[in-house]
Amino acid sequence: MSLDRIRELLQGEEAPVPARVRKAGSVEVWSHLHVADGLEVAIEPGRAQLSPEQVRAFTRGVMALYASLTDATAPE
Repeated sequence: MSLDRIRELLQGEEAPVPARVRKAGSVEVWSHLHVADGLEVAIEPGRAQLSPEQVRAFTRGVMALYASLTDATAPE
């Protein structure tokens, strides 16, 4: 990283997340959100450009949406 870029970051500029090229032998860490039997969401936050807070918000949103869908279609 250049000194100019470090200076920009210290002055509050947001650091862009560089795109990573997937190569054979590269390792990625994925999170798997188990929503229900047969329903799972796989997330790689770095590639999705999501912060930990955004991943938590996404998870809450998915779970709330699933709950609203299953509650609305549950037989009475």
